[in-house]
Amino acid sequence: MSRPPTASVPTDPAHPRSGLARTIALGLCLLIASTCGALSVWQWQRLQWKQALLARIAALPQQAETAAPGPAAWPDVRRDSHEYAPLALDGHWEPAREQLVVASTVLGRGHWVMTPLRIERGAQGPWWIWVNRGFVDDAHRTPALRRPLPAGPVRVVGLLRASERPWLGTALPGMGQASRDVAALATAAGLDTLRVAPYFVDLGRTDARQQAALAAAVEAGLPPPVAADAPWPRTGLTLLKLPNNHLSYALTWATLAAGALLAAGLVWRSGRPGQADAGDDERPGR
Repeated sequence: MSRPPTASVPTDPAHPRSGLARTIALGLCLLIASTCGALSVWQWQRLQWKQALLARIAALPQQAETAAPGPAAWPDVRRDSHEYAPLALDGHWEPAREQLVVASTVLGRGHWVMTPLRIERGAQGPWWIWVNRGFVDDAHRTPALRRPLPAGPVRVVGLLRASERPWLGTALPGMGQASRDVAALATAAGLDTLRVAPYFVDLGRTDARQQAALAAAVEAGLPPPVAADAPWPRTGLTLLKLPNNHLSYALTWATLAAGALLAAGLVWRSGRPGQADAGDDERPGR
């Protein structure tokens, strides 16, 4: 008894109908959907963090300086809760341990001048905090060309900043440190990293007028208004007007995830027997 003829299903390279091709396409769509969905969730989390940060920055003018967190409090210092907190530090400069960090600012390319402040407070001292004293251009890299630091006790006011992650290693040959990574700075300066605060401080505080001028200069790509005889290093470059585009990013990733899920649904539907073989009964030989 001869077997009835079986109709062959042609394969269109532009729209593969084989089971393996559909499985691969479905898996790819689901992978894209899950990746985009995860990125959308991450941007929503970043949005919550940025809104809290902006609210904290908006309250800065009303906040008084507090004492810098000492060694006992270092484990509790977090970027989410402490960044830009105004601090008052009492200590002694150690200019011999100064480190330069490569910087690109509205004043051009140059370096941040990072100098450790030695603090001897209570039974916890001595310990050190790195202070970003401001920006210098290449013409003022040498300390002798800048204003000298006082040798005695000083009070320093500034904003707490989280230590930066290192990039391109720790130091760039002939150029200084690559980032404001306090551990790398401490190692380069010969300090005990366990006695160095896990954050640094941007020297000085700016008012609303100064911040508005700085933000306008950054947006226009122009240097901020600075007196020609202003001393080096130049302070007041901590920009507190931060962009917040996380909502649009989150919606974009969510839209892409939804599109990938829709494509996965279409691929799956095309593989159902009632869909994939529809019309096969119309072919000759059935």
